[in-house]
Amino acid sequence: MPPSPCFTNLPMEVRLQIYEFYFHLPGGLIYSHDSQKLVAKDPNEKLEVSLIFTCRTAAAETQGLPFRFNTVTFTTGCHAKNYSHAREYSQTLRQLYNQRFEVLSYMRPAISKEIYDETTSRFPLFKPVLDAIKEHHPQDREDSQKFIRKVARWGDVPSSTREAVALTCQLALQSMERETIAAVARYRLDHPNLPSHDDPLRILTLDHLPWDIPSKRKLQRLRVSLYRPPRDGFSWAPGVRNDRGVWRNSKQHTRPYHFSAATVAIQFLRQLSAKQRMRFRNIVLREESKSVAFPACHARGLIPFCQENPRLRIERRVSLFGNVLDVPGGLSTAYRFISDMSKALAVWLVEAMDLEPAGMPSNAFSFVLDDDQAPDRAMIAFDKVFHRCLTWQRYMEESYQRGEKNARLFFRLMKNRLYILDGFPRAMEELFRNNGIIRCNFSPGEPRQITPNAIETKNEYATIDIVDELGYDQQSVRPQYSRARGEVFGHTELPGLL
Repeated sequence: MPPSPCFTNLPMEVRLQIYEFYFHLPGGLIYSHDSQKLVAKDPNEKLEVSLIFTCRTAAAETQGLPFRFNTVTFTTGCHAKNYSHAREYSQTLRQLYNQRFEVLSYMRPAISKEIYDETTSRFPLFKPVLDAIKEHHPQDREDSQKFIRKVARWGDVPSSTREAVALTCQLALQSMERETIAAVARYRLDHPNLPSHDDPLRILTLDHLPWDIPSKRKLQRLRVSLYRPPRDGFSWAPGVRNDRGVWRNSKQHTRPYHFSAATVAIQFLRQLSAKQRMRFRNIVLREESKSVAFPACHARGLIPFCQENPRLRIERRVSLFGNVLDVPGGLSTAYRFISDMSKALAVWLVEAMDLEPAGMPSNAFSFVLDDDQAPDRAMIAFDKVFHRCLTWQRYMEESYQRGEKNARLFFRLMKNRLYILDGFPRAMEELFRNNGIIRCNFSPGEPRQITPNAIETKNEYATIDIVDELGYDQQSVRPQYSRARGEVFGHTELPGLL
């Protein structure tokens, strides 16, 4: 008598096909911010788990297979109860980085040749800033803040600026402790609102990754260590330019706050065991709206997971109009500086380009600029905004290369508003090829030739009417209080706040 058929007697390849039939969902899985769990992306679909309970063999073999057979999507968002936590973390992290940069402006005596050489060897574009710091003598708090705004307008990637500042401070504290203490003491004299009970050097050693979500207790410990400006004094609060390009603060740009899709994914993956994480194959990060804490650099936090799981593939889809060029409500004009808009895009592109040098495995990560199902509108934005600024920066770089090269001219070049970011032309070339680590789902056009006509239109304060020329709704320039809020393009020039 032939043996009765048994599921466990089937070849493993056949059993895997059966498992895939049970666990694969056409829409995949998506992270729910409300339940803080993975659910079926399509509410009409259901993950069949009954097979898991048939026998021990099936239970063991199917562990983690839903992650393997489905694309897992994370979106920008936040649980409603964490809006205030996201807001506090965003503001505190901004204040930490900017306050540390301000302390650095007092540390001229503490920056030895050895510190200078080590920092500039790792961050060559930070050299003009260190040169300016070594030549500057802060007279008071107001003079220090004026100096910071001057030197902060340079063309490096914001995350590189923050890392360079942190490295310089740490090296100074290790090898020039006496001079560093004196510099911080001088800083504290000019800032009477600093907590008197706290370690005066703590600001130089605090380290919080932008893609972390700290506990409320940890966040509170950080907040009490930072400088608290007087109510009528200078504020690091988010601001925007008014019609004349002057910065102003605006509370309606600050709620509700959302965490980036990358941050949400990182926190979720950290909760899993290494064995569970190895089951993942495809993750999609949909950055559909603004988020907090310098979101362009958050993909760096995914590097350890990609190194751990060589078969993991992550695609980060960033909305051009819903995120990169999202317009804050409450502005009285439809005009925007095209240099600010270009820098908003450049930060995302250059940060993505820097991932592989930072340790991201080749082919593990891709960045996709999403046109929000409006390819014609996206192409107009490239034609009237990004191509113009790209041409102008290339012209300035070529002019610098042809002329006399020295630190002063280099610093002037980097401070020019039309010098968008170092690496911006290289990143745009990668985007035009549309087959590398960064690409887009529309035609971005071809780079323009540097012609006399293009140079004649070069204008440091060139603007564009986003309603008439880019198709933004008129409501975009009126107060809106319910939209997701994070960093807005062009709202500050300080490196910690970009």
